[in-house]
Amino acid sequence: MSYVVRLGNKLSPAFRTSIGLLTGDVPSPGFWNFFASDMVIAAHLQDISMDGQVVNNLSHADDGAMWSGVQGLEVHLKDYVAYTSRKGMTVNAPKTKVMAFGPLPDPLPTFMLYGKPIAWTDTHQYLGVQFSSTKGGLFSTLYKAKEATARKTANVALTLEKYLGDLPPKEALQIYKARVAAHLTYGAELAVDASAAWVEPLEAVEKYFLRRILHVHKRCRMAILYTETGLLPLRYVRVMRALKYLRRLLDGKDSPVPRRALHVFQELWRRGESGWLGDIAIVLHRLGVGCEESWWLDLSTVQGVDNLLKACVKAAHDEIQRQVAGARLPLLLARTEVLSGRRAAYVVSGWRSYLEIAVPAHRVALTRFVTGSHALAVEAAKWVPVPESQSGPVPRHWRVCRMCGDDVEDEMHIFWGCAHPDLCRLRDVCLADVYGRYPALARGFIEPLQFWGLLWRHDDLIPCLGLFIYEALELVASYPMYVPDWYV
Repeated sequence: MSYVVRLGNKLSPAFRTSIGLLTGDVPSPGFWNFFASDMVIAAHLQDISMDGQVVNNLSHADDGAMWSGVQGLEVHLKDYVAYTSRKGMTVNAPKTKVMAFGPLPDPLPTFMLYGKPIAWTDTHQYLGVQFSSTKGGLFSTLYKAKEATARKTANVALTLEKYLGDLPPKEALQIYKARVAAHLTYGAELAVDASAAWVEPLEAVEKYFLRRILHVHKRCRMAILYTETGLLPLRYVRVMRALKYLRRLLDGKDSPVPRRALHVFQELWRRGESGWLGDIAIVLHRLGVGCEESWWLDLSTVQGVDNLLKACVKAAHDEIQRQVAGARLPLLLARTEVLSGRRAAYVVSGWRSYLEIAVPAHRVALTRFVTGSHALAVEAAKWVPVPESQSGPVPRHWRVCRMCGDDVEDEMHIFWGCAHPDLCRLRDVCLADVYGRYPALARGFIEPLQFWGLLWRHDDLIPCLGLFIYEALELVASYPMYVPDWYV
């Protein structure tokens, strides 16, 4: 076979190879399929039948899997070895394993390959997916393996800050989507999270990475990780992957074997037995998606699945909004942004332009201020060690401003209310810039929280706001936090 190498717009001279197809060559999979197209594993009475069709083996290039009963598998192994010998191939014996699903036979049978026994295992990987026959779930080891890989990848990505300095959130989010999320959602089309405990370790990796790129602490409200980045929580993303694959099967765009498997799962669900569709329904119920009475119809038609996908997005946004509303984050709730058509509205979740502020310290300060991850007394006093004489944290009305002592030291007090001279000078500089750009904002009285929301409609004001919040928080931090004497 003759080859030519292209580098840019230049072509190398043609050369020939005498060792067959090169590894990774584009034609390789097609030629392999052609080479192995005559492989037929004869049906056995113990073979599995799906929707009236015997399915006793799968092949993906040179990776194969066979299943049957004990006698059936012995026959299939003999036939497979005879076929590979005829084609000049050798089965990789050390990589060949036997698994048993369901009750184990007693005693365990011995399967032979080239005169040597095949090792038994309860965990094996096929095409990148780990299967388990004994560990509390078919995909239990897949969750553990992908959590470990995702965490390792996340840590490697985050070490870039050590060598390159600040890692801007926009670029960090691209790394997350390309390198980390790929592991967190791997196999989600089939590995449905019927148990919330299975997906929690994966969610922990997602939250860890998002917290690090936003520079917020461990005690932050988890909802802000999604309000500020525009991502959906992982448990919604994973079930949507399964729904999209179901839609593909219903639309007839996959091979016959998966579609036959779908018919089997539909029959299992009709009989009230566990299966893939039943697991999807369990997750939808747990997430509050759709209506239980209509799930059978929704999961049986393309239009129904499309409706469920939209309902997943809505349910995710509703859950994020519920958490934000219950977490005393008034700055998030008051923020309005200009949408298409120059219409301003509150947006539950989306990419926030302030995350692109060029000065890292200003960006981080504004992020923490908006999301309640700062060190103002309204938050920090919650974590003051509770003396034995007290039953809980410092009451909110006692978390007063350390600089003026006039009111609770919260976000709006620092932004607008505190009358400390140094803070007033910083505020006046910021307002002078705001009013210079948009004189209409200086006319008449605007309630402070409403004024805060109006600022977010103008992207060119965000760097100025970030500078003020950074300097204000630095000023506040130069004073010790007030803790009432009676509380200590």
